[in-house]
Amino acid sequence: MRFRRGWGRLDGMLPNMTSLQFFTTRLLFDGPHSGPELRRRMNEAGAKITPASFSRLMCRMEEAGFL
Repeated sequence: MRFRRGWGRLDGMLPNMTSLQFFTTRLLFDGPHSGPELRRRMNEAGAKITPASFSRLMCRMEEAGFL
């Protein structure tokens, strides 16, 4: 069976997330972390994120209902 875009079978099953939102969610599955700890782990993984961009990321994730 081939899945075609817009076929409807997988539509709505997964939320639309950016890779950084997905990565943040993955880190939070390990347990609760403070903001500085999350930023440190993101930077260690190669995601160069500033405190301001981290704040915007968390705000957008909260508004989208991911947190």
